Amino acid sequence: MLPYTLPTFAFVAGFAMAQTPQWRPVWPANPSPVSGSEIAYDHLRDRLLVFGGAVNHVPSALCITFDGTSWTGGGSGPPARLFHKLAFDARRGEILLVGGDAGFGSSIFTDTWVWSGGWVQRFPQTPPPAVTHGFSLTYDEDREVVVLYQGQSLYEWDGVNWLRRTPPGFPPWRTYHAAAYDSRQHRLLIHGGQAFTSSFPLGDTWAWDGVAWQQLPGSGPPLTYPQMAYDPERDVAVLVGGGSACYEFDGTTWTAASSSPGYAPMTWDRQRNRAVQVFVVSGQTSPLPGSMWVYEAPGLAIAQPYGVGCGSPALVAREDPNARPLLGGTLGIDVENAPTGAAFMCFGWSSDLALGLALPRRMDAWGLPGCWLLQSDDAITLPCATTGATTARFTFALPSAPTFAGLSFFLQPWAPAPGVNPAGAAIGNAIAVTIGSF
Repeated sequence: MLPYTLPTFAFVAGFAMAQTPQWRPVWPANPSPVSGSEIAYDHLRDRLLVFGGAVNHVPSALCITFDGTSWTGGGSGPPARLFHKLAFDARRGEILLVGGDAGFGSSIFTDTWVWSGGWVQRFPQTPPPAVTHGFSLTYDEDREVVVLYQGQSLYEWDGVNWLRRTPPGFPPWRTYHAAAYDSRQHRLLIHGGQAFTSSFPLGDTWAWDGVAWQQLPGSGPPLTYPQMAYDPERDVAVLVGGGSACYEFDGTTWTAASSSPGYAPMTWDRQRNRAVQVFVVSGQTSPLPGSMWVYEAPGLAIAQPYGVGCGSPALVAREDPNARPLLGGTLGIDVENAPTGAAFMCFGWSSDLALGLALPRRMDAWGLPGCWLLQSDDAITLPCATTGATTARFTFALPSAPTFAGLSFFLQPWAPAPGVNPAGAAIGNAIAVTIGSF
């Protein structure tokens, strides 16, 4: 059963089993819509970041964030630009900004910036390439690098420097393609785009596993200005483009899905397991400028990791795809890199506040340098079962009553780690859980 401290919640009952994902608007609207902004979701801080673009063809340094309730300023830093890209670097817990130009292809930027609540410029020994218009920036979860791809140019950011990769078998040259990381198959997906010699969109799909490129069989939808994000719970890539088209890719087959509201940059909200589009084009009438739409499946069970762990190597919590948080089922979380094989799991009802203090919170002052408190730790702490010399498993029986569908809570493990730091403990990444009916 759930911890005895379970508060009273109001739920939307009657979730349909295995509902088809749909697009719906989320309010309030972004108060400062501009053309050509880029967006990224910071799942450590649970914030959506919007940066840059142009107003009346004049580049902007707009920077605002959305916390699920309201929009606020995100701080100043990078020069005004458009046609840049953003990606959340989960290993280092910061959003990376690269490329773009000062308007009409002039002054192409080769700087590197990161956002972690405020902007800081990085000065790598090898700068990124001068890129603007139609490149992609994607985080590789397994190799913990950010991949920049444009045409036949491939670079990777390891948090310190940019490394150029020159593997054989590059996809045919393209621009304005879509990219997303397939965490189940451990590969970067590239789809479509526009060839150098033609204005017609492409429909091919390629995968980069860090060693070689591979063209995937079959042909996908040839969409103009496609955007792609990966759904790790349903194991599909979500593609939008060509106006209001929306497709899903299961690794083999492309399938038409619910129409999107229109063209807009897209990112993935990991804690709520949904695609997000922000319509930042000034002057448009529909969708409303500044409006935000999400693509999600009501009733879906969610157990998604967020944030980063500490330790050497870092303590890691992973959801078991075969033990998801279903009504009446048993949730399973595996803990890795526990130095003694012992671990404990903390519960929290919030990922934003703990005892009135904002989360996430660095734990350096408590003798835990490099560690983060990622949930409110206000429910209960339970031991995990040791499964190996450095592994443990947490299981949790969930209620079967339909009124619990949609209940969200947060889990974060810690483990004894003698000698690793003054506190002698390591803290792992967290897991955002939503109880679902399918």
